[in-house]
Amino acid sequence: MNLGLAANFQGMRYSMNGQTVATGNDVNVLAVLGTNTLGVQILDAGSNVVYQGTYFVTLESGTTGFFQVGAPFALEYNLQALTQAGPPGTPPYPVGPNYPLTVGTPFTPKPYYQYFPVAFP
Repeated sequence: MNLGLAANFQGMRYSMNGQTVATGNDVNVLAVLGTNTLGVQILDAGSNVVYQGTYFVTLESGTTGFFQVGAPFALEYNLQALTQAGPPGTPPYPVGPNYPLTVGTPFTPKPYYQYFPVAFP
């Protein structure tokens, strides 16, 4: 997984199932057939969590040496459908680390939300 965050997110990092990397770097996740639950966090420069969510990615058996993406295939509470991509000729996706499944996350912007720093008494 790679979160291609814009340049104004410099210094931020993200974490997938506890593996934390700087923006622009990949997090490699080994998945199994069935439903895979992937926890994602986006961290600011001070390691504070600014976003947290859960991906549900279901993989189904295909023909020998291949797999398919099934349902559920979603980011918890995201209103837009996820997209999937891979090397030419996919899906189905070949099994192996050199043929990755790429999950796209189209977040729905909510311009009427305004964010403020959180302050505790």
